[in-house]
Amino acid sequence: ADVILNPSFPEKELERLRNLQLAAIQSEKVRPVSMALRVFGRLLYGEGHAYGMPLTGSGTEESVAGLTRTDLEAFHSSWFSPDNATLVIVGATTLGEMTPRLERLFAGWEPVKVPTKNLARVEHQPESVVYIVYRPDSEQSILFAGHVMPPRNNPDELAIDTLNFILGGDFSARI
Repeated sequence: ADVILNPSFPEKELERLRNLQLAAIQSEKVRPVSMALRVFGRLLYGEGHAYGMPLTGSGTEESVAGLTRTDLEAFHSSWFSPDNATLVIVGATTLGEMTPRLERLFAGWEPVKVPTKNLARVEHQPESVVYIVYRPDSEQSILFAGHVMPPRNNPDELAIDTLNFILGGDFSARI
């Protein structure tokens, strides 16, 4: 628990991981699918929306290059909170055995006000738009098509999931 509650974020390890992440981003920028995934979220959801980041999950060169140990500490203290956590225990034990241990290990872990993400509803756009990501001398092209779906708690969710599965959401999809 001490590692989770009080991480050290060693500077040398941060630099090593930063270099790996920047190399991964460079690699994404030359492969067609990841090139599209890097811009797709921003085009669908807009700048500043939580889903507007590169859908590869790697971030941007600017955000990775500028990340400091202080930023990591601030992120950790803002988001890692008992009221924003789920603990899963697997193994040959009981709740009665684990509860005293957990209470001892996490006794000093105090809740904090967790920030909110911009998950504002993005409306379906009335007009179709085509974006082209140009990569000179590319040996292949890919087409990405998409639009923002209704929230998952809508009454048509089962029908939408079925349609998505048939048209493109699975390896055996029709299109």
